[in-house]
Parts: sequence; C-alpha cells; structure tokens
Amino acid sequence: MSASSARVDELRGALEACQQGTRATSAVVRAAKTALAKALYESEEFDESLRLFREVAAACARALGAEHAETLSARNNVAGTLLSLHRLDEALCEYTDVLAIRRRVEQEGDESPLTLATRKRFAMVLMKQSFHERALVELEETLAMQERHVDLGPHHASTLMTRRWLGVCLHRLGRADEARESLRQTLAAAEEHLGAHASLAGRIRASLAALDES
Repeated sequence: MSASSARVDELRGALEACQQGTRATSAVVRAAKTALAKALYESEEFDESLRLFREVAAACARALGAEHAETLSARNNVAGTLLSLHRLDEALCEYTDVLAIRRRVEQEGDESPLTLATRKRFAMVLMKQSFHERALVELEETLAMQERHVDLGPHHASTLMTRRWLGVCLHRLGRADEARESLRQTLAAAEEHLGAHASLAGRIRASLAALDES
C-alpha cells in the first residue's frame, strides 16, 4: 500500500469515527471531510474528492451562511476539483460566483489576497477554454495588485505563480519572445527568493522547456 493510500484510509477512518460519535460537532465533521477530500485529491481520486468538497460547501452554507469565509474556501475547493476533472464550464461558473462574493465581502475587495487568488484560478480556467486574451487581462491586473500588496509583494510565491501563468498565457498567444523573457525573469526571482529547488521554480523551468520545444 502506498503512503498516499494509507493516508486516505487513515482519514477515512477518522471521518467515520466522527460521524459515528455523539460528541463530534458539525465543524469537526466538516474538517474531517475536508482533510479526506484533500487527500483524495492529491491521490487524483477526483470524483470522490468532488463529492466530499460539495458536501462540505453545502454544510458550511447551512451552518455559517453563503458568504462566510469557510463556505467560500469550500467552494473554491469544489471549483479546483472541477478544473482537474476538465469540467471547465462548471469550474468557471463556480469561480465566477466565488469571485463576485469575495469582491463584495472581503475588507480589501478586489485587492484582498483571497480575491486575487480566486481571480488567478479564474484566469486559468479561461486559458484552458482558449480565451487567452481575456485571461491575459485578468492575469496582468491580478499581478499588478499582488505586486503592490503589503502582504504579498513582487517576490511572494503567489505573485510569482501569477507571473508564471502570465508567461504561459503569452506563449499560447504566440508571443514567444515576451513569454520567454517573462518566464526567465520569473525563474530568476523564484530561485533567489524561494530557492532553486522550490517546486515553483521547477514548474517555471518546465514552462520554459515547453516554450523552447514548441
């Protein structure tokens, strides 16, 4: 049995224990479901992961309200799993709803780190649907706000990830020279501020390799 399978079994058992117990609160059950759903997602068992994330989102909405941070986080997980299942129209609808709510309820509105993270994922769905021009606008605006945000800045991992996707988007638009320069600058920043062995640096190198092979 692989380590990931063992982890899934462990978390499945923990959830069953919570559900059978008389003292487990709804919050504890939601947390156990979320942990199991994330482990299933990491094991690429997306269908069951999606079912659990949806159950958590519905339970959060009932207990906490549709605009509560925990509800929005759960819906974000639903959207991300739909994206991994290539159910792009559904993922786009989910991200659109979450993004609209975050813009309205977050104290910083459009410039909240949570709003910006959702907007980046929204742009990724647009790219997968080949709406590259629209995705580019979303990524450029998101990046500008991330770079000037006091809690993020130009060298934060989330900001650098947006820069990576911006380079990928430029590549898909046929702007190879701009894409290559953008990705090289992003890689240099990632290696300097996150480390040469950081997973993000590896993803940027892969994006550069794909560009050079095209």
